[in-house]
Amino acid sequence: MNDKPLFIFDFDGVIVDSIDALYHIYMDFLSEVGVKGNSEEFNLLNGPKLSEIVFFLKEKYAIQKSQDELFDIYMEKISSIYENIKLNEGIKDILKLLSNKNIKIALASSSNKKEIESVLNKNQLKEYFDFIITGDDVDESKPSPKIYNAVKKKYPKHKYYVIEDSKNGIKSAISAGMETILYNPQQKEINIEVTYEICFLKQIKKIVTEIELNCFTVAKAKEITLKVISYEPNINTQQKNTINKLWNDELTRKQLFNGKIVSYKSHKKTSNTLIIECFITQYKYFFAQLKNSELNLEIIPIGVSGIIIDKENNTLLAIRHNVTEYEGFYEFLPAGSIDSSKRNNTDILFKEQLITEFKEETKITKDCIHKIEPCCLIFDKNHKVYDICSKIYIKGLISDLLESEENEEYRNIKIINISNYHNKIKENSFVPTSVVIFNNI
Repeated sequence: MNDKPLFIFDFDGVIVDSIDALYHIYMDFLSEVGVKGNSEEFNLLNGPKLSEIVFFLKEKYAIQKSQDELFDIYMEKISSIYENIKLNEGIKDILKLLSNKNIKIALASSSNKKEIESVLNKNQLKEYFDFIITGDDVDESKPSPKIYNAVKKKYPKHKYYVIEDSKNGIKSAISAGMETILYNPQQKEINIEVTYEICFLKQIKKIVTEIELNCFTVAKAKEITLKVISYEPNINTQQKNTINKLWNDELTRKQLFNGKIVSYKSHKKTSNTLIIECFITQYKYFFAQLKNSELNLEIIPIGVSGIIIDKENNTLLAIRHNVTEYEGFYEFLPAGSIDSSKRNNTDILFKEQLITEFKEETKITKDCIHKIEPCCLIFDKNHKVYDICSKIYIKGLISDLLESEENEEYRNIKIINISNYHNKIKENSFVPTSVVIFNNI
């Protein structure tokens, strides 16, 4: 697999606003045979093909009419809703965006091909899809992964992003090994871990930005803990010799310090708490890995990044300088690596590190912080670094507290209102993590 993206859209509920109408048809269909339906059963049937839905209802409620007759009755009811169905807000703009960026687009739906193509043609959408596969083309419906595996077979070696609105659809995409984007405008609880969750289709634009930056939201959470585990990379003699040579060669050119760094090992999310496991190792191992990717020591440092927010929604931006990475790029303050000594037993106190960076980079005292609210874990794939990201709410206004416009790490420190961030990013180069932080708030 490579990183070339391919977006796959479900039809009902994602491209068209049809779920409420389909629910009423389901209720009406059962009412005609003297049965009262319910929303739980309807949600269970959101994903399978119509023939499977009819078979399930016939068997469960012992409906006397034949399968074919029931199918025709249900099909006639469904066909009527697609004649004047409305597109979901923002779908055409997102399809245009993906198409303009030459990103492959597929449609994978258990619905009837004839109805789908009728709606797409009527709304001039069919031209955007490189591949369309429906319930007519596969013998197993969602939550089976067959329909998504068919897309993989058609377009191998891609990174697949599936936009779904149902539990069965999400299960299908996960089983096919794809990234999942839950379109959930009503913010219903589905109890499945997804890659992204959106309320508006226009939010897909932010996901595209992450793909282009190669910097990703790994997980969102309001509570984050960072725990040290007992682990050390397995480094053989040949690798050690390579590491020492790279390190000693660099020492002839500049001064380096081989301190301890905190490296990512794994993470898991339970409810709204993200638990990150890490280990402590030597900086020179990571440095050597940067210089020679073939070492592949799987050392991925974890840092902290924050966005300061005052009572008028102002924040701080500055240009990085005297640094090895992203020199001359704008970044939210504060940000930095984690001191491994900031710990309480097995817990790394990353908030304390964030406060230290805050004081050093802004010269504003700790007492001015109202609260620190963790929001997400971000991975910069280009530079192989994780960041625990937080919102730092401060008392009063930044303009009354900030005394200097530069320090050892930053120059041109600016106060901007968060609402003006988009204008600033169009004009300047930004550290990818800062862009993704903004997307998450």
